[in-house]
Amino acid sequence: MKTIILVILSLIIAVGALAHPASEVTATYDTETKILKVEYQHEVDKPDKHFIYEVVVKINKKELIKQKLNLQDNEEMGSLIYKINQAKVGDSVEVITKCNKSGKETYKFKIAESKE
Repeated sequence: MKTIILVILSLIIAVGALAHPASEVTATYDTETKILKVEYQHEVDKPDKHFIYEVVVKINKKELIKQKLNLQDNEEMGSLIYKINQAKVGDSVEVITKCNKSGKETYKFKIAESKE
């Protein structure tokens, strides 16, 4: 019985070690085009099996976007583009990415004037 429990615990730990959130999330907002660009680093072997499955965008703590994904762009990363008309200079933006296996990563920033 102890052996079975030990094997089950080892499998749980091994699966947990393979699952991970995005290693890095970045986002930029262009005040002229009103475009939010999100990029995330999430290295996986099979982007259709292990991927960022949900992205949430909040402006001033209010959820504006919740997108479900079923794969990521490639084995290293993914990117998304959103048109957000109501965002303005000074607003707080929060982008949350969630892995379909385990974990989440968040990126926060304040919108600044776009540089010309």
